[in-house]
Amino acid sequence: MAILLRTLLLIFFVAAQSITLAHATEYGDAPHSHDGLPCAISHMPSHNGEELDVPPVFVLVVQRQLEAARIEFANTALIVPTVTASPPGRAPPFA
Repeated sequence: MAILLRTLLLIFFVAAQSITLAHATEYGDAPHSHDGLPCAISHMPSHNGEELDVPPVFVLVVQRQLEAARIEFANTALIVPTVTASPPGRAPPFA
């Protein structure tokens, strides 16, 4: 099972790298579109610190601040038995 998973992950990784390389070879760094939609990869910022043309859309989720649970322990004495029971001794059977 582990060998199958490794093989599938390797195939997926190599396929993704091949598709990305083919896309970069065909279109380069210039902005372009696919079927009338702008290519998302060409709009990604490069490593020189450029910003995106359009800011990403996000939803601000505000959650209430939760309080830490308070656990109080009662001070009780530990009850330890003072008498120990031992198993019965072994003796020869009565004749």
